[in-house]
Amino acid sequence: MKKLISTVALSVALVAPFSSALADQNAGGFFVRGNAGQSDYRVSNQYFDSNTDFGWNLGAGYRWATTSGNWGIDAGYVDLGKSKLNATFVDQELTYGINVQGQSASHGYTLGGNYMYQFGNGWNVQGRTGLAFLKTRATVGFVDSEGNISESPIRGSNTGTTWYGGVGVGYDFNRSFGVSLNYDYYGLSLGNKFKNDGSASLLSFGAEYRF
Repeated sequence: MKKLISTVALSVALVAPFSSALADQNAGGFFVRGNAGQSDYRVSNQYFDSNTDFGWNLGAGYRWATTSGNWGIDAGYVDLGKSKLNATFVDQELTYGINVQGQSASHGYTLGGNYMYQFGNGWNVQGRTGLAFLKTRATVGFVDSEGNISESPIRGSNTGTTWYGGVGVGYDFNRSFGVSLNYDYYGLSLGNKFKNDGSASLLSFGAEYRF
């Protein structure tokens, strides 16, 4: 009996630090985060197709620790940068090229839920989705081959509610600080003048601090 008690005591002593560290890693609480990387606009119309730029987001929230992972809510701000266009089209009636210059830009706020599953070796996987309250502005101007403005620029804007979703994989250096690689998708609308919806994605590197 004494030998059995000694064996159990030794086992508990060896496992306790690991269990304590794992429990600490899985603790919920408040957090703040920031991501930065490359945005990619995808709008299917004759002016905008696909264009990349610098994008970033900031956010804060709270997670609850459960046996199935950490579930939480968060709010943030996202800036998807600009989609710039500079292309040439041939006017079939005038039979000369028309240079089309323009850009679109999107930014706004997000509100949603998130999930994180942490592994014992410091790695984690993440998922998130929710509503995005984005404002998008687009401008397209036309210049002929001689440098003359052929007509007034087309301007459109839209402020509306859409959705976003994202996934990520991260590594925690300790309970308070971790980094991650993320992919997030946002629905977009350029307004009635362009009559096309689209999307933008953000491939980013992020950092998170937990309280």
